[in-house]
Amino acid sequence: MNSTRSLSAQDLSGLQKILEAYPHELETWSFQAWLEALEKSQSIALEQEGQVRAFILYEDRGHELEVLQLATHPQFTGQGLMSQLIRQLQSRGLPLHLEVKEGNIRATKLYKDLNFQLVRKRERYYKDGTSALIFTWKP
Repeated sequence: MNSTRSLSAQDLSGLQKILEAYPHELETWSFQAWLEALEKSQSIALEQEGQVRAFILYEDRGHELEVLQLATHPQFTGQGLMSQLIRQLQSRGLPLHLEVKEGNIRATKLYKDLNFQLVRKRERYYKDGTSALIFTWKP
């Protein structure tokens, strides 16, 4: 059974297990940055059997939402968990912005399937020289 809830600092070790599959994210955000983001931002997590399987960390700016981080545990990708979380954010009826590393074909396809539009490309945005693709969904 899937349930959704907000994240807390107690979830940090579980999030780290998810993010170990995405080393880029671990090098981009320090432990302290994660703690601060969990305290200052909003989140939604999908939990199964007491474990976080997917999450979105985002900022609510009143008139729009911006995704800061999102991930699905690698053992549970392809099961629609992230689409379920994104749809919950979309149901709030506010524009939703996010970025994805160019070359992440699975994520790019998901965003397009959920009616996000590519609005900008940040050339050589990441440390490894990869570009970031900026997507927006509008109600």
